[in-house]
Amino acid sequence: MAEIEPPVEIVAVNRWPLVLAVLGFLGVAFYLLQPILLPFILGWLIAYLGDPLVDWLERHKLNRTVAVSLVFVLLTAIIIAALLIFVPLLVKQLDVLIQKIPLLYQWLTEVAMPWLQQRLSVTTSVLPPVDWSSQLADNWQSLGKLVAQTGKKITGSGVSLLLGLANFALAPVVAFYLMRDWDMLMGRALGIV
Repeated sequence: MAEIEPPVEIVAVNRWPLVLAVLGFLGVAFYLLQPILLPFILGWLIAYLGDPLVDWLERHKLNRTVAVSLVFVLLTAIIIAALLIFVPLLVKQLDVLIQKIPLLYQWLTEVAMPWLQQRLSVTTSVLPPVDWSSQLADNWQSLGKLVAQTGKKITGSGVSLLLGLANFALAPVVAFYLMRDWDMLMGRALGIV
């Protein structure tokens, strides 16, 4: 007569602490290696975004290297056009915002605060009067000092300036080669997985 073995108890393993530890380690490693990894990540992002257009051009009988070059010219033109259009708009919007700050403060003190006091039956102190022209002038001067100090630190260290320029120049180079070999690299990565 055969003996019946007791059922094997399966113990559930909680993998979330391990996953969180790995993600935390990767986050800290990325933070520490950010100056080195940033051009590669930017290059990967550019290659990822440009690959569908390169594939389309390649399907239309264009050499992949020429297609990548055309996509780079197109992306550069789009970035330059966006900067030429959006930077002046942003400056204009900031100017409008700065001009409206005193009106917003006046609305807050004359409309919003009394309404809140009436509805909530709360006595709050009145906001202090502010001379906006002098406050804005002081803050703009401090902003100018901050920009000047930042520019001085950046240009004061020639090595850091050269490293920053090298990182800036490395991202398009990485993007070019990743985009050119994207299909082969993705095929190999999928093969590894």
